[in-house]
Amino acid sequence: MVELQLLREFRDYKDLEIVKEDFDGQKRLYITGPFLQGNIKNRNERIYPTDMLESSIKKYVETKVRHNRALGELNHPPGIEINLNNVSHRIVELKMVESNGLGKALILDTPKGQIARALIEGGCNIGVSTRGLGKLDENKQGVKLVSEFDLVTVDIVAEPSAPDAYVKAINEGLKYYIDEKTNDICALPNNQKQCEMQMIEKVYRILEEIKEGLISLPKKQEQREKTIIDVLRKSIDKI
Repeated sequence: MVELQLLREFRDYKDLEIVKEDFDGQKRLYITGPFLQGNIKNRNERIYPTDMLESSIKKYVETKVRHNRALGELNHPPGIEINLNNVSHRIVELKMVESNGLGKALILDTPKGQIARALIEGGCNIGVSTRGLGKLDENKQGVKLVSEFDLVTVDIVAEPSAPDAYVKAINEGLKYYIDEKTNDICALPNNQKQCEMQMIEKVYRILEEIKEGLISLPKKQEQREKTIIDVLRKSIDKI
């Protein structure tokens, strides 16, 4: 049984390029640039061997990209599952060029994709962050070497500091393993960390629901207060 951790790596917006293309009279918006980087110590003190990245990217392209299933989300979810309600883009290209995994993602006409498009066209700087499962081995110099890496997706994120802090504090506590018989990825059973993570995921979902419920408030004060109370009451009932 191979035990894995959920790993996130942020790529700064300065590395990305915005591309607009016309396809059958429809204007399409893409983000392109290095989505993964190998053989260099990153901000999380991790090194991804290039040959391992190349193998992971090849598998991801064959199983996801070529079948139009390489979906990414706007902002970080709490786990490895892809939530279709939060999908903002589809990765259409991903390949190794020297030590970098260069990618191209199409911004979709989904609710979250429309937000991403509005941010981009409004001049906001966005970044991307890979989401994957990997095994960490530490060398004598204290550098963490990533192995057994399985790319899950590439998400769109806003700022490097908050996502990294969120991932370090929450996501890396949850352990996963690869079932050697079925090759499926599973969370460790009967694990206290898993229970804690499930509670955190629940709270995270409730906070997202509160945020969604408070986006459009009535103009009249009484109606605004009633809407806020109703949203909070429904959320409290779920805790």
